[in-house]
Amino acid sequence: MKFIIGILIFALVFIIGFIIIAGISFDINIGQHLKRAADANTLKLAQDELKQALQVIELRNLKEGNTSILIPAPSNDLDFWYKNLKASLGELDLALANTKMSQLEQSNVLMKLRETLLDDGGESLSVTCPAYVSMHPYQKIIFVLVIIIILGMIAAFLYGMAHEF
Repeated sequence: MKFIIGILIFALVFIIGFIIIAGISFDINIGQHLKRAADANTLKLAQDELKQALQVIELRNLKEGNTSILIPAPSNDLDFWYKNLKASLGELDLALANTKMSQLEQSNVLMKLRETLLDDGGESLSVTCPAYVSMHPYQKIIFVLVIIIILGMIAAFLYGMAHEF
């Protein structure tokens, strides 16, 4: 019985490690570039950072689907998120192509980009992205495995309690 509990604990630690590493990887390779694009002072700098983020998004195939675990929600729609980011890049490209754009117009483009890329969470700003996107497409499998592991641990605990007396 202790062997089974040990395996379940190991599996749970492995899954938690995967979730943490996936979150860190997403933040470094996508999230921080989106934040830097939103914070950029020039159109070119914003364009470069947004291109970098979109390149990784496309490499990881985060262009379509839904990151919800149980019920698909519009807030977790990858297609909308990706198209919105591509449209923002298109606006930056147009603005950079327009050599007669005033400083005020450039600032307006940067402000619109900032509004698109960041959410105001009350106390601080956060990058706009679907929930669980760092684990996509494995979020449903992870959820099921965690439930199975927890139920297995409960069953093992109850079995141990019943046979202890």
